[in-house]
Amino acid sequence: MIRKRTTGDDRDLLRLVEKELMPLARQTFPDLKVTMKDLRERMRRGTVYVAGRDGSGKRGIDGFVIAVVQANDLWIDMLAVNRDSQGKGLGASLLARAEQEGRRRGCTDAQLFVDGVNTKAQAFYAHKGYMISRYVEEVMCYQMTKSLNASNAAPGFGTRLPGPAWDARSPFTWN
Repeated sequence: MIRKRTTGDDRDLLRLVEKELMPLARQTFPDLKVTMKDLRERMRRGTVYVAGRDGSGKRGIDGFVIAVVQANDLWIDMLAVNRDSQGKGLGASLLARAEQEGRRRGCTDAQLFVDGVNTKAQAFYAHKGYMISRYVEEVMCYQMTKSLNASNAAPGFGTRLPGPAWDARSPFTWN
């Protein structure tokens, strides 16, 4: 059901970003736009896992996650699930697959940013063991952290901040 992205998935992924992520980001940044070029550049920085409707993705993509490894940290760059497929465990499966990749590559913590207005996603991540480590006012996002150690101990906040280079002008743009 979950597999690595192919370039043939990109149009479906862009549609998912536009439908599920951008409306929330535009509440903070109304003029924010995303292009295929922007999305492909962002996806090149990590490993993209997709969940297809029929298991192969031939009938469309229902969700995806971008897992980026920086030093000992796994960054969940984007996670999106089609609204019609939410609440069925797909987001949890995608997140678990990204975390598995992080552990395999030696990461000790998982990090992510979530829009301040996206309380549903904040609750989802909290349910999966993520804790808010800080609020980044420039992009109006919370940074959330989870230990990837087997003991699943509380993450050590403040030890690896600020994380990846983040362009404060846009929650979609990485430096």
